[in-house]
Amino acid sequence: MSLYLDSAASAPPTPDVIARMAEVERDLPANPSSAHQVGQRAARAIERTRGQLATHLSCEPDQVVFTGGATEANNLAIQGALKAAQRAASAGLHPRLAPGARPHVVASAVEHPSVRGLLRALAERRALDVDWLPVDREGRALPEELHRLLRPETVLVSVMHVNNEVGTTQPLARIGKVCRAHRVLFHSDATQSFMKLPTDVDALQVDLLTVGAHKLHGPKGVGALYVRPGVRLEPLIFGGGHEGGLRPGTLNTAAIAGFGAAIDGFTVPEAARVLGVARAMRAALLARFPGLQLWSPDPGGVGTILAVGLPPEAEGAPRRASQVAAALSRHGVQVSASAACCAGAEEISHVHAAMGLREEQARATLRISVGRGNTSDDVPRLIAALEQALDGPAGGRRLA
Repeated sequence: MSLYLDSAASAPPTPDVIARMAEVERDLPANPSSAHQVGQRAARAIERTRGQLATHLSCEPDQVVFTGGATEANNLAIQGALKAAQRAASAGLHPRLAPGARPHVVASAVEHPSVRGLLRALAERRALDVDWLPVDREGRALPEELHRLLRPETVLVSVMHVNNEVGTTQPLARIGKVCRAHRVLFHSDATQSFMKLPTDVDALQVDLLTVGAHKLHGPKGVGALYVRPGVRLEPLIFGGGHEGGLRPGTLNTAAIAGFGAAIDGFTVPEAARVLGVARAMRAALLARFPGLQLWSPDPGGVGTILAVGLPPEAEGAPRRASQVAAALSRHGVQVSASAACCAGAEEISHVHAAMGLREEQARATLRISVGRGNTSDDVPRLIAALEQALDGPAGGRRLA
C-alpha cells in the first residue's frame, strides 16, 4: 500500500468529502441562482460553507467570495486591488497613488508562484513596480525591512501566512501593523495554514486573505477570498452578478459543499493528531540520519511540512533530491523534491535561494508533508524506505 506524504501539494479528499460531493451532485443539480426549490436548496448548501469559512476567519459571511481555487483568489486580490487603485487614482481619490503614477507592490521573497509569477509578469509589462521583502535563514519575512521598501506609490503588500515549501509561519500581525500605519492594503495567501493555524483576519491585520480546499482534503478547483469591508476590488472576468459582482459564473455547488465537509473533518483534535504524526516523523528522521538537516522550523512553522536536507553520500558527493524522491516512489512512498507548482524547473527553488541555501543544499532538499491519512505507523515505514533509497539498489551503488 502506498504511503502518501505530499499533502502540501494536494491532500487526498476524505471519504466524507467524496460522499458529500456525490450527494450534492445527485440531489442538487440545479443552478444555485435559480428561484425554484432545488436551486434554493443548492444555494443553501453554498451558504452553509460560506458560513463555515466566515466562522473560522472571524468575519461575516458576505465578506467571503468563492473562486475557482486559491490561485484565482490570489489573482483576484492582487489584480483586483491594483485595478481599483488605478481607477481611484485617476479620479484623485486614492490616499497614496497619484493620477497616472505606476503602482508599487511589495511581496515576500518566498511567495507562492501564483503571487510571484503574477507580479513578475505585471512588472515585465511595466504595469507596476515590485520589490521583494527579504527573509531570514528560516524563510521568515523581515517586517523591519518593510519600512525601507515602502514608497508613496505603494498600494499593496502581499505576504503568505505559511510557506508551501518549508512551512515557516510569517509574522503577519507585525507586517499588517506597518501596512495599516501607511494606509497600504495587506494581502495574505493562507492556503497552507487554514484550519491548521488560527486565521482570525483581525488578529492577523489583513485586508485580503486567500484560502483553498484541496490542501485541506477538500476538492481541487475551489477556493475563497476574504475581502475586508471598504476594500475595493475590480473583477477579473465579467458576466452575471455572482459573488457580489467579483466572480461571475455559476458556482460549483458540489465542490463548495465538499469544501465544507473538509472543514467539518479538520477538527482541533484531528489537527493535533496530524501534527503529532509530523513531529514524530521529524524526530525519527533526525535520530536515524545524523547528517540530515531540517530547514523547517518547529516551533515557528506549521509543523506538518518538513523540508529535509539530505546528507551527502559516503564519498562526500551531494545528493539529488529528485533521484531520492524517485527511489522512494519505487518503494511506495510519495514525497516531493520541490513544490508541485515548481516541479520540473531547472533553477533551484526561489524559496531556498532566498533563505541562503547553497545550490547543492537546495538540490538535496526533499519536502515531506503530512495529512489526515497519515498515522504513527507511517513513521517507521518512511525511515525504512529512506534507508533503502539512500543506500541505493542491491549491489552497493549509491544515488548521486
